[in-house]
Amino acid sequence: MTEAELRINMKDQYWRLNNLYWIIDENGKRIKFRMNAVQALLFFGMWFLNIILKSRQHGITTFICLYFLDTCLFNSNIHAGIIAHNREDAEAFFKDKVQYAFNNLPSSLRIATPAETESSRELMFPNNSVIRVGTSLRSSTNQLLHISEFGKLCAKYPEKAREVVTGALNTVHQGQMIFIESTAEGREGYFYDYCKKAMDLLKRKADLSYLDFKFFFFGWHHDPKNAVQAGNNVVNITQDMLIYFEELAKQGIILTPEQKAWYVLKSEQQGDDMKREHPSTPDEAFEAVARACFFKGALDGHVSELTGTFGSLIKEDRQSKKSRVYQFIPNARGIIEFWRFPYFMVKSWDDIKWTYRYCIGSDIAEGLEGDFSVAYVYDRHLKQIAARMASNKIDSHRWADRLYELSLFYENALIVPERNGAGITTIDRLVDLRANIYVKEIIASIGKQTTKQYGWNETKEAKQSICGSLKAYLAATNDQGAKVNKIFCKALLQEASVFVKDEIKETLGAESGQNDDHVIAMALTLAGDAYLPKCEAIPVPLTGWRARDKDKEKVKTAWAA
Repeated sequence: MTEAELRINMKDQYWRLNNLYWIIDENGKRIKFRMNAVQALLFFGMWFLNIILKSRQHGITTFICLYFLDTCLFNSNIHAGIIAHNREDAEAFFKDKVQYAFNNLPSSLRIATPAETESSRELMFPNNSVIRVGTSLRSSTNQLLHISEFGKLCAKYPEKAREVVTGALNTVHQGQMIFIESTAEGREGYFYDYCKKAMDLLKRKADLSYLDFKFFFFGWHHDPKNAVQAGNNVVNITQDMLIYFEELAKQGIILTPEQKAWYVLKSEQQGDDMKREHPSTPDEAFEAVARACFFKGALDGHVSELTGTFGSLIKEDRQSKKSRVYQFIPNARGIIEFWRFPYFMVKSWDDIKWTYRYCIGSDIAEGLEGDFSVAYVYDRHLKQIAARMASNKIDSHRWADRLYELSLFYENALIVPERNGAGITTIDRLVDLRANIYVKEIIASIGKQTTKQYGWNETKEAKQSICGSLKAYLAATNDQGAKVNKIFCKALLQEASVFVKDEIKETLGAESGQNDDHVIAMALTLAGDAYLPKCEAIPVPLTGWRARDKDKEKVKTAWAA
């Protein structure tokens, strides 16, 4: 290359990035940096504000670090900042990607642009340009800003993420450049919100302003290294995996046999984390972290179109008896949906009474037209939901009255209320009413005295336990593969389909923007079922003419024999 050609090439940033810098590759070898396909797409497609959702190992952080270094070396008065979610990662980025590349520049370039100050977090050059790393970078003004693994920061350290948004993002003025990149870490937080907005702009093909993020997605299939030659080792592609590949093809993602083989083998290694670490689509990336708690197989086969009879319970005062009797009144706007009335109300009742036949679980809300208070009545003999009561307009005190009435209607059924903020009010009222309520004895660590705790206390472990019981209940099948426990409640099945386990926070709950009132209520109902003794049938002694007829029947039977 002649000196004239070199001078021309040195004015071209793409040429400089592909010819001046050395890095350590994934195999630990010193190599000259050459943009891969993903890095080139980002270089030629970058906007002022860029948000990048990615799978692992595309070298995006390496590219951005070199891009910042090159821009600082060849332009005056540029301040570039790199933010990582912790100090160790920030200093590692700087040492391995920025300082190493700078220290391995051609000697002539090093002499022409020596570092005036150099530390574990900062490089400053004679042209007054500087590149630094940190965990917030709130105080400086930057023309270039890179936030690495912002999704992880939002999921694990939401307060730090807020500091970055209110601090570092405000250090970059309109018309300058920001790069935010991360793997997906859940369906909430700043990173998720920024991605969803940018995806919407991309979908609508909207013109971007200086304050709009441009969306980039780089899945596992964008990396040509993610392919294997199986050779004599035949890769077993299951029917489910074939269907998955067909769905990708419908979305325009056409895979080679070698890519499919890589994905199958990598899936066997990564298990449930595959779609989070190596997503094929943006939606898949976010769905992967919020893993379904109740898988599709557990929900299939239930009947959700069977609408019950709606109505209300009214109190009838009987002068001859001290107890109060509640009667069912049909009402299309009633808050109770009945699928099965109490067994003794059925015309074909066989005169057999039952002990501990019913229990009730209830999730409790404030009653301010937001979340619903929900209760299920469970028939422990038939193992089916008998009724559902739901409202978002009844406060927690009056909700206790409704639960009490429902309990008496179903033979003084055990009530298992959730012991949360609003639930405390409900529990106190139920205790005042002397309702049949779930109670747990707590043994003090000192003195060994016992105290009673009414209601079900929500802890992470307890929630895991009751939701595990609900999962088993929904999934149970007989020898023919049919569901043993039929669910008739459409609201329960709908909420169960969006009830997820957050793999980062290790919590259970509804997806962002969804509800889980029915799921928790049903889970508490099953907790009541496990708490109670076995329900048993007790024949009712016959009296009067019925007893005489029964005796005659015995004689005839004996005589005929």
